[in-house]
Amino acid sequence: MKYLDQSNLARDTDFLARIKTAGFVAAITVTNESSNVPNHQRRLAFAQTYAHHADTYLSNLAFALAADLSITALASDSQLQARMDAIWDTFAGKSE
Repeated sequence: MKYLDQSNLARDTDFLARIKTAGFVAAITVTNESSNVPNHQRRLAFAQTYAHHADTYLSNLAFALAADLSITALASDSQLQARMDAIWDTFAGKSE
């Protein structure tokens, strides 16, 4: 997929709706995870922020997911969720 195709995917209304939902699923999962999970405090802080301001992060999350060449408009919800979960710490920030 070319960069322009990825950019167009990141702006697609249906894709954005799916990404927004995947973000909420990730936020809820992180809220319920054990405090022993590495980077939990930052992950939790981003989950809480996302829950209140999802639209603020939606475009960046969509571009991050669309940049993954394995993600296309035909990606299943479980594929999108797996990638969302994988990039969560990128947006939460890593503990030092």
